[in-house]
Amino acid sequence: MNNKFSAHSRLKRKSDFLSLRDSARKGQSRLFKAFYKPNPNLVVSSRLAISVSAKSGNAVMRNLVKRLIREKFRTSKIMSKNIDCLIAFDRFKKVSDFSHELNKDIDALISKLEHEAFGHPTHKTL
Repeated sequence: MNNKFSAHSRLKRKSDFLSLRDSARKGQSRLFKAFYKPNPNLVVSSRLAISVSAKSGNAVMRNLVKRLIREKFRTSKIMSKNIDCLIAFDRFKKVSDFSHELNKDIDALISKLEHEAFGHPTHKTL
């Protein structure tokens, strides 16, 4: 598997973001919201956009969150599907162990997305 999260694996245009927010399926975990939809026009693999609010902490914390999300997404089975996905992190709720709780929540969200992407939807939203 490729060890890089390349530019073609990212959503960049404003129209892509707006399209996902308006017409995509939605999922949620304790710390994250996900907007996703199939994109049959993709030739390569899934594309990801990450939104981290400035309210969620300083630049170091925001970049940590984005790195963790990209890594989990890159190593998941979702990359083999043609899906556009926006994962939003609004602000961190108070928990004792930030890193552990963040990893656990990202894993839960990615596994829900994988479950939905591979044709085993549990309900309309996650």
